[in-house]
Amino acid sequence: MKYFSLVLGIFLLSCTSNSPTEIHVKSRNKVINVYDKVVEIPMEEVLISGFANICLQNEFLIIKDSRAPGKQIHLFDKNTFKHITSTTYIGQGPNEITNLLRIVPDGKQRRFFAVDGGKRKLFSFDLDSLLVDSNYVFKTKYNLLEDYAGDFIYINDTLSIAQFLDIDSKTNRFEVYTGQWNMDSGKFTKGYDNPLAKKKRFTFCASEELGLYVSCYSRYDLMTICNFDGSLKYNVYGPNWNEDITNTCHYSMEVCFVKDKIFAAYSGEDHRSREFHPTQIHVYSTEGEYIKTLKVGYHITGYCYDKENHRLILDLNDDIQFGYLDLEGII
Repeated sequence: MKYFSLVLGIFLLSCTSNSPTEIHVKSRNKVINVYDKVVEIPMEEVLISGFANICLQNEFLIIKDSRAPGKQIHLFDKNTFKHITSTTYIGQGPNEITNLLRIVPDGKQRRFFAVDGGKRKLFSFDLDSLLVDSNYVFKTKYNLLEDYAGDFIYINDTLSIAQFLDIDSKTNRFEVYTGQWNMDSGKFTKGYDNPLAKKKRFTFCASEELGLYVSCYSRYDLMTICNFDGSLKYNVYGPNWNEDITNTCHYSMEVCFVKDKIFAAYSGEDHRSREFHPTQIHVYSTEGEYIKTLKVGYHITGYCYDKENHRLILDLNDDIQFGYLDLEGII
């Protein structure tokens, strides 16, 4: 019986290893040091805390700062980084946001969404109205479901790629899943879930142009690339892959598409220390092939891709707070 179990285990492992969806990266040693290429972005006009998050919307860089003593959302010109306007105070009032979790862009309609975890609402901000009216009041777009995890990439009202919670009512434990969210109907369709990952915590991003989304796991050296319908395209296991949960933080903070490449910030440090903030970004193809590693040298807390200027905008927890990295000649 033991012999049969051993043979069966070897057979299953062999099948998994030879599967076209399973990619095992043996090393990530093509390292390019880009530390000297990072240019600081001075934010002299607006005081921003160390708990900010950034995103790009049309011609604007938007900085969310839920710890700000004043307004929580700041708009800057993404080309010159000049401050344009700020909006929305923290509070329980009708025109305030209680717990600002995330800003989600909708570039097609020149608006962005603000996720309020306290009021469990999704608010909509019209960019053009906000720019001309200092007293602009946002609108309620959606009442969030109880199992909504607070992050999504908006495509249209019937399609977003979103994170949702699966909560065990008996133990109150939860797991996080990614899939399609129809905002009109409220329906969530769960996408592929890697069964080897016992604790599901990850960052993700989506590309409408490529029809793909990618999830990078924080407690495993694992990346899953999926089609928009939730079907698996590739599981990408890094050289530090281990099925056991350790104190190592692997992928953290952000992952994004840069043209037809995947940029994933990687830590590899103890998640309980300050060093868990990644200082490097692994670059993969959408076929799961490792290409190179960008050694940024600064501790990264977030970043986004500026397509028009072909550069990364960096949110940092280091000697400088914000910077950009020109990708010309790098990718």
